[in-house]
Amino acid sequence: MAAKRRRKPAKGERFEFIQVLSLIGLALVLIGAYTRWIPDAWNIPLIALISVILAFTNIKKEEFGAFLLAAVALTIVTGLNFSEITTLGIGDFVNKFLIYFKWLVAPATLILAVRELWNIMKD
Repeated sequence: MAAKRRRKPAKGERFEFIQVLSLIGLALVLIGAYTRWIPDAWNIPLIALISVILAFTNIKKEEFGAFLLAAVALTIVTGLNFSEITTLGIGDFVNKFLIYFKWLVAPATLILAVRELWNIMKD
């Protein structure tokens, strides 16, 4: 009896490491915004580390401009004060979420901005 070969899942059928890492980053953002289950001294560096890994592995060269533009938009939105929305504490949650989400995006933004500036100055 021949051994049955396992079928390797197609690329879209399984989670890639980067997708799992992105979900972990988003979970840490939600944990930081909603509860203090993980102290900020651990949570923020973990989120920043995930951001650095994603910057080097996941963002393609043709996506740099769109990513940097989205980061600028996130920075502008983070400056708004959502705490005026007092219904069910939604405003405070949105403010905290944006702060932690900014930590997920900011290190990658810095890395990509430096890479783009380097490429511009090289030419």
